[in-house]
Amino acid sequence: MQVGLLASNANFWICGEDPLCHLFAEQHNEGLQTGRISRLCSPLLMKPSSKLCALAVLALLWTSLLCPDLGAAIHRTRDAQPLRDDIALSWWDLPARSSRLLSQGRAAALALPENQARCLGPQNLLVLRVDFSDVPGEPISVAEAQRVLDEEVKPFIERNSFGQTTIVSTVSPKIYRISRSAQDYVYSDPGFFWPNTAAELFDEAKSLAKDDYALGDYSRIIVSYSSQLSRLFPNAKWNLNGLASAPGEAMWIGSFDFETVAHELCHTFGARHSDFWRGTATDPVAYGEIEEYGDPTDLMGHVSGRDHDLAPWHKYLCGWLPDEAIHTVVASGTYRVYRFDSPDADLTRPLALRVNRDNLRYYWIGLRGGMKSDEVRHPAGTADGAYVGLAFHENYNFSLLDLAPPYDDQAAVVLSAGATLDDSAAGVRIHVVERGGTGRDSYLDVQITLDKPVQPSLVGWGSSAGFEIPFRPIPPVQATKVATGIYHTLALRPDGTVSAVPGYPAPATTVPSGLADVVSLAAGNMVSGAIRSDGTFAIWGEGKFGLNSPPAGLERVRSIAFGARHAVALKLDGTVISWGERGNEFPSEPGAGDLPADTRNVVAIAAGDYLTLALRRDGSIVGAVPYPSELRRDVRDLTAIAAGGSFALGLRANGSLVILYNTSGNGHAEIPPGLDDIKQIAVSTTDCLALRADGTLVAWGGFGRGARPFHNLKLIPPPGMKFRSVATGLFHSAGASEAVESAIIGEAALRTAGKVRISWSASEGASCYLFDLSSLSTFASFTYGWDRYNVGKATSVELPALDPATTYYYRVHSVSATGETSFSNVGIIAPAAAVTISSPQNHASNAGTTAMLSVTAAAGSSCRWYRDGDVLADAVSSTLNLENLQPAATGLYVAEAINGAGQSVSEPAVVGVLSDRKVIGSGRELLPVDIPHPNGNIFDQVLLTGTAEAITADYFQNQITRTSFVDLDGDIVQVEFSGPGTLSIVLDNPSGPAVAEKYNQSSISYMKGHARIVIAGADEQTNVSIFTVGRTTAVNQSLFKDTANYDGIADIAYIAISSPTGRFGGIRAANAQFFAAKGFTGVYAPGVQFTGPVYLGDISAYDTAHPMIVLGASASEVRITGGDMLQDNGQPVRVSGVRQLRFTPGSDSHGNSLPARPNDAIYQEGGVDVTAQIVVNP
Repeated sequence: MQVGLLASNANFWICGEDPLCHLFAEQHNEGLQTGRISRLCSPLLMKPSSKLCALAVLALLWTSLLCPDLGAAIHRTRDAQPLRDDIALSWWDLPARSSRLLSQGRAAALALPENQARCLGPQNLLVLRVDFSDVPGEPISVAEAQRVLDEEVKPFIERNSFGQTTIVSTVSPKIYRISRSAQDYVYSDPGFFWPNTAAELFDEAKSLAKDDYALGDYSRIIVSYSSQLSRLFPNAKWNLNGLASAPGEAMWIGSFDFETVAHELCHTFGARHSDFWRGTATDPVAYGEIEEYGDPTDLMGHVSGRDHDLAPWHKYLCGWLPDEAIHTVVASGTYRVYRFDSPDADLTRPLALRVNRDNLRYYWIGLRGGMKSDEVRHPAGTADGAYVGLAFHENYNFSLLDLAPPYDDQAAVVLSAGATLDDSAAGVRIHVVERGGTGRDSYLDVQITLDKPVQPSLVGWGSSAGFEIPFRPIPPVQATKVATGIYHTLALRPDGTVSAVPGYPAPATTVPSGLADVVSLAAGNMVSGAIRSDGTFAIWGEGKFGLNSPPAGLERVRSIAFGARHAVALKLDGTVISWGERGNEFPSEPGAGDLPADTRNVVAIAAGDYLTLALRRDGSIVGAVPYPSELRRDVRDLTAIAAGGSFALGLRANGSLVILYNTSGNGHAEIPPGLDDIKQIAVSTTDCLALRADGTLVAWGGFGRGARPFHNLKLIPPPGMKFRSVATGLFHSAGASEAVESAIIGEAALRTAGKVRISWSASEGASCYLFDLSSLSTFASFTYGWDRYNVGKATSVELPALDPATTYYYRVHSVSATGETSFSNVGIIAPAAAVTISSPQNHASNAGTTAMLSVTAAAGSSCRWYRDGDVLADAVSSTLNLENLQPAATGLYVAEAINGAGQSVSEPAVVGVLSDRKVIGSGRELLPVDIPHPNGNIFDQVLLTGTAEAITADYFQNQITRTSFVDLDGDIVQVEFSGPGTLSIVLDNPSGPAVAEKYNQSSISYMKGHARIVIAGADEQTNVSIFTVGRTTAVNQSLFKDTANYDGIADIAYIAISSPTGRFGGIRAANAQFFAAKGFTGVYAPGVQFTGPVYLGDISAYDTAHPMIVLGASASEVRITGGDMLQDNGQPVRVSGVRQLRFTPGSDSHGNSLPARPNDAIYQEGGVDVTAQIVVNP
């Protein structure tokens, strides 16, 4: 049995066939049970009857927290191959080790102990025979114990270690009587905190023997007790046959036979179990389940006998396989690997091939020359082939693969000569060319093809990684951002969906169905959160302290942070909202409490157990903490903050770190020296992670100032990896790794279309560089957040795809160690003149017809099309045909031309649908019709019933058509349309139909979403109004609930208008907020002259969205009623046809006044700043 959680390198006990948890079960007697662990089950891997398994695992985790000084996990370092792994030492044996970071390739770096005293050479082993008052007598004779050790176990160790290790055994002639009865021991709760039951037995045996032996001279000690215990006490609380620390000094042996003793002894060297990966009928790797101990060839699997050598992975973990014997494949080619189970193997030749599959698991490929045909099955008539398995970067079990169809029946667990394993999901192909040689010179020639680099993926490590990491969904989660709670992990996928690694607590890892378009994550103790690009959010998990019950009406959220009993949300307008409970510990000092009510201009938030911090735009912080006098308020150059427990850390503009708050007394307050190039930080109750500019990671932490650092495995990230995002919880850490590409020598790197790399000369004395990017030569605003962006000591930066039609300006700040700053000259990124594209024409045609858009691109260019910011996957030519045009296809279309010089994007084309019917698409007209309104107008009413609809008005009768839906805040929105033309509505993030929860109107079900509005076929008689149903706008006041929190503002993305006459009436949207995170937001009506008013509440662009007020001309001023036009992404607002932009007061639909606010945006027309010419502030 090995000691440790299945998912980690932590030094915990692994017991035998425990009725609580089959995970840790192994019986070395008749009735051995083999565990089949499903990929689809909880990572706790409970058998259906193992209801207490989770408690066992949790308690084991707590052990590591309570006993930080009992052990450490230290790097084992090899210096020849570009690989490294991590091994945890035993709790009580801590030889000094060091590590050296080696060259990077497709795989991470291997590691081997430099101090190999515990692995190589003579290992002194002491057997302490014990008995109990209720089970007296010798457990095994001295002679028999000595025989098993000297004649069976010792030769096995010497053969597997290639003669590098031997054991020198001493068996105590004395039998030591344990003070407690056997029954008391075996029926006592095993205990999950040190010392536990097994540890107490071990410690007492050592205490009794301390006068007879110099215990420090023995690297391993066996406590031997009667094999009758398992028969006498069949319901024992812990395994009685075999148990060991992995790695470590302790073994508990009841069945003193070769298989048990050798198996447990190998655990003390670091070996893990050898499992079988039962694939599906069609795929040997990507999906399947683990059968623990299922390897039929390895003593660490489900076998008996002295000729079953350990797999190369285990020999490496034991320190017996040196650098020269492991070839790490980082490029395609044919490689020779020699037999690894020959006792006289030449350790200077490759005995194993190691191939990185996905940054988490590695193929280990070898040749077992001693395999028997009845043990290792292969197709009839073929020679034995490659022994192939998967192992994680962590010190964890090895999983042998079944490599012949149907991949799930162990019909062929070797890859025979001429056979191929094609792992297309990972871009790895393994083909056995031939087998040759004899004896120790037996070899396989194996062709390895690496088709593509390993993609960014979720990586986890730590003492609670058993909840997430090894038995994660396969193939691994692809991640761009991560968040961690105490036990669980969330990953943001590149497509905007969320994966929660299954585990405890289940509610927090059950992602809501349909959750998409997510841009950020949050994870707390038992709760999870996700924020969408439009500012809406979802929270799920256990409902303790009200954390999953945010205030009604909370909207437009940028980020969320969870404390122990409270939660905090940062809104897009820079304000902060909190909810939940504080607990008795908050506040604890006069002046403590919530953030000041007037806290504004916040750009980031962080929450600890009972504290909240907010980072303001000017680089300062404001906090609500138990002890306000401990909060550093004098720091003014912060770019990021992080908090956990009673500790908070800040990242300064120069890349250095500063402690902002610390009342914890833990070791994470001891910031390592030399951290001056940090780009991201993460904090938990006890530990800190700092991500360097080059993607490498630094971790530190501890329990108590001046105490030994708490080196549990969450402080030892997977070696050789670089990360784009990291997070740390109380028990584990996780990261989204960067892609690790194969090295390419002798070829120039190709420039990615649309991306730009900026370089500059190094400044003597500079400690870091800050990079600015703007579309304005004055740098009055910044693009995509490139405002003093810290690139560390790098002298280049790669920018994402920029608008090729825009001129950009950039500069570099050189910052000295003392904080002095100097500016570089200003650089210019000119428009991509080499790539040109015409703009498609607006299109409006009847529903059911084909709409054709076309552009003319520069020679040699390829094209792709976008609708409202989303790429159309199959639209890759200069012509786009929209067959069977329907309301759902309406929107703003742009084309992009791409060639080696860059890219160019067309102007948007308005695509609308025309109809002579009252409603088409997913909408229905309500009865009665021709409804007279108290204001004298006659209405027809339409209800949106799906994602998209198109409506018309009976304009010859001067009637209005009103359509309704619910916006993302839960307010009922009404769009009133009159005059010629057709108005289409398309909802993003649609849901429903469902009752509008804020209203007393149970008889009607509404669609909910974020609306895009397109009007086609309009003229000067066409008008549109948008507002929400409020106490001011509604006739029926009984609709409203006194307990509901109404936003009173309609939320939409944009209004786009095309007019065959080039004229339009007016837009009355003073009660509307326009915003989007992609595509366009605002009003787009190029070439359309307005004869009526244009009233808009506000416009805000987030992420990659482009804000605009594009008109042909306006007969009067354009008004912004109550808004300030602040653009979250720093983009200037594109304007056209706007003579004056006047900022005036407004009101919501409930009559609440919205004061006039001054302008906070930059306006450009034709690339020229016209802000001063058009803005009229209050």
